[in-house]
Amino acid sequence: FNNGNSSNPVLVGASNYFDGKVNSDLMLATDSDSGTAGVQPHQSAEACDAHTKFGHSDWYLPSLGEVLLMQQVGIDQTYQATSTEYHNQPSNMMYVLHTSDYPYNRWKWDSHVVICVRSE
Repeated sequence: FNNGNSSNPVLVGASNYFDGKVNSDLMLATDSDSGTAGVQPHQSAEACDAHTKFGHSDWYLPSLGEVLLMQQVGIDQTYQATSTEYHNQPSNMMYVLHTSDYPYNRWKWDSHVVICVRSE
């Protein structure tokens, strides 16, 4: 999410539960580390933005609601990172376990499974 840096997480304002594109765009436009000079990317959003599979370049990190919808149709991982921040806390993001439809929060600097999505 933010390159493993736990010292200076930034609140992006990515609070949309249903539009990961909006959240991802906020992440792409915001430094992930307020204490280090220069701009540190939000790696999850950056990886999805750079994705060009199947001739498309409009991939993004899904929101919490989009991940829950993916689980309902059978697309799930051990745990799936989302672009939704947890209750406006700069150090936490939401994720979903494949064994549950219940969202959890996790540190942004932890390693996360990322599935990029796009909409037609």
